[in-house]
Formats: sequence, structure tokens, C-alpha cells
Amino acid sequence: MRPRARVRPPKEKKTGRESKLLSPALIRQIAGLIQRGLPFDVAFEYVGLHAQRYSEWLAMGNAFLISGEPAAHEVYGDFVLAVRKARAAYILKRVDRIHTSWEWRRELALLERRDRRNFARIEAPGGVPESLDPDERFI
Repeated sequence: MRPRARVRPPKEKKTGRESKLLSPALIRQIAGLIQRGLPFDVAFEYVGLHAQRYSEWLAMGNAFLISGEPAAHEVYGDFVLAVRKARAAYILKRVDRIHTSWEWRRELALLERRDRRNFARIEAPGGVPESLDPDERFI
């Protein structure tokens, strides 16, 4: 007579998508994409995360950087610092190209769109340019 085969209980099926935890490797990957010029939401979609996750991680990281608590959120603080550094590296690269490239207008146009607060053209309501000496901003 043949021995009976063991009957194994069915494995529990995981429903939904497995969430990615923030890790140093993921931080490096996202920061690298941002440094190359991808917008934040596109960088998150590229690594397989929803763009809303960026806002959540940014809020937790800023809260950690301000208060230092909870200690479990230290990785989110590292994330915020890495994103800020990547963004600054992208801007610095564009500024360097403005000073050294024959195609500086293209680089300036990219900066105007990426960082309007610092690089956009200043116009008064009605489209009349203000009389602002560009060198005044850097004094």
C-alpha cells in the first residue's frame, strides 16, 4: 500500500502590493534620479512608488530634523537631507554650465522652470519688466 501524501495547509495569499520600506539604497537611488534632473514625482514612479509617498516621507523627515523624535524616523531625516543635496547638485551643475557653455540659454530655461523662486524672470503685473539690477540679488 502506498503511503498517503501529506496535505499541506494552503499558503496565505498576500493581497495588494508589498510596500517598499525606505532604505539607504533606495535613498541613494531616488537622490541620484533627482540629481540627474527628474522631478520628484517622476523619480518616485520610476522606482515603483506612488508620488504621494514623497510627501509622506518628506513630512516625517522634516519633523525628525526639527525635533529629533521619534528615533525610528531617522532614516526619513536622511532622506530629506539627501533630496536637498541632490536638488542643490542639479542646480549647481546647471549654473556651472551657464557660465561655461555656449548654449547657456537652454540651461537657464531649465533652471527657470525647475526653481522659479530663484531663477525666474521678474515681471510686474501687466508684463512690464521691473527695473531690478540682476547683480543686486547676489550682493
